[in-house]
Amino acid sequence: MRYDDYIERHAPGLPVVFLRLYVGLYFLYCAVTFFSRGTVGTAVFTQRLGQLLAFGQLPVFGAYFKALAGIPTDLLASAMLAVFLMVGMSFILGLHVRLFGVLAWVFLLHRYLLGYFGPTDGNAALTDQHILTLRLIEALAVAILVIIWTSAGRRWGVDGLVWRRRLRREFALPENPDLDPLSAAEIPEKNDTPAAEPSEKT
Repeated sequence: MRYDDYIERHAPGLPVVFLRLYVGLYFLYCAVTFFSRGTVGTAVFTQRLGQLLAFGQLPVFGAYFKALAGIPTDLLASAMLAVFLMVGMSFILGLHVRLFGVLAWVFLLHRYLLGYFGPTDGNAALTDQHILTLRLIEALAVAILVIIWTSAGRRWGVDGLVWRRRLRREFALPENPDLDPLSAAEIPEKNDTPAAEPSEKT
């Protein structure tokens, strides 16, 4: 198999790359807005968490979220801001996309559970906003799963540079493409075995 064909077959398509960049920019936007609000966003988070624990609406995850609610507000705010920044920069640079994609998915799962069980107090406007927030979290979760599954960092990202370097070593390709153009390089299949040469009859 030719090197270029192998890359095109296993590298993600441009739509997935644009999706990765969009999600990364969205997380950076969340980081900026979260930082501008200070600890207000975290206070709302812990307040919602306290309400859910008081109403007993987290029977399965009650002990875990109770421990989470005991974390100081400043520390929790710093952790949430760090998640926004790390995921955003990871997706934009294409660096360790799968690792930080899992981190983002776990973070969204926390937010979804709190939103799903969150009280709306019968306010119609709050209920509509509540539903829109849940739909946004669901869309982000699906997008991140696609990014993780397709290894979106392999194109236009640092992960892609590392991946191509590993391929060069695995298939013993030259580091300098000018010496042997990659478009002409043949990549052997892993299951291929060299054919046995016929023995000469004496």
